Amino acid sequence: MMAEMDFSSPEIAEFTVMENVLHYELFFEAIFQLTCVSAIIISISKSYKTDNKEERLSLQILRMTRVQD
Repeated sequence: MMAEMDFSSPEIAEFTVMENVLHYELFFEAIFQLTCVSAIIISISKSYKTDNKEERLSLQILRMTRVQD
């Protein structure tokens, strides 16, 4: 009635050298991409802050010249 079932774990072949290289290369590429994206975001936020300071300074200069006229 009941067939004999084999519940032992299947044999898994070990990774080859190329598979290991590809495996770790994907992790390094992901870290590199995250680093690049975060560097872009940080540089954009810093340039945005400096742009605001320059705009405020130019507005203050304009106001000062209008008051003097």
